[in-house]
Amino acid sequence: MPDLVSLNLEYLFLKVYQLLTGGSVTVRDLPQYGLTILQQLSWVCIILAIIFLVAFVYTRMQLGRVHERGHHMRHAAEIAANMPQTAKNPRWEGVLALAGSSNPGDWRRAIIEADILLEQMLKEKGFAGANVGEQLKGASPAHFASLDLAWGAHKIRNDIAHEGEQYALGEREVHSTIDQYRRVFEEFSYI
Repeated sequence: MPDLVSLNLEYLFLKVYQLLTGGSVTVRDLPQYGLTILQQLSWVCIILAIIFLVAFVYTRMQLGRVHERGHHMRHAAEIAANMPQTAKNPRWEGVLALAGSSNPGDWRRAIIEADILLEQMLKEKGFAGANVGEQLKGASPAHFASLDLAWGAHKIRNDIAHEGEQYALGEREVHSTIDQYRRVFEEFSYI
């Protein structure tokens, strides 16, 4: 029968402790030192637990604030999305409605109304002149990038005003002219 080999755990722990601390401790003193180490470790664990608890509570509160802020922002965005959009210039909406009509008389009115809006805008923006033609003549292309578009649209309006019903106005020309007015108004943030 082979000899039984036993493992002395106390001796093994003692040697590990002596190796780590460099001290000379006897087997009798080992339980007392073990209790001292456990006591110190328990205080360290309690302090760490308190720190982690405070960090957890703080993080949870911050997440609650972020969640609440996000909820309010989402709610405000939903309200804004559901609100009816109003144009900067409601008269422009009337011009678009007339231009979208199937009646050529409404098309003529749309262009004339757009030209009236152009005159009002030019006055508000400080362009000098008694009428649109004089205001456009006094304008500088350096400060009025869409000046050529304004001239083109105004020329169509003059043709309609002078020739009346005899002026052959097609649907394509109406949309092109209204688009020219739109680009002028957008340059000055008028619509």
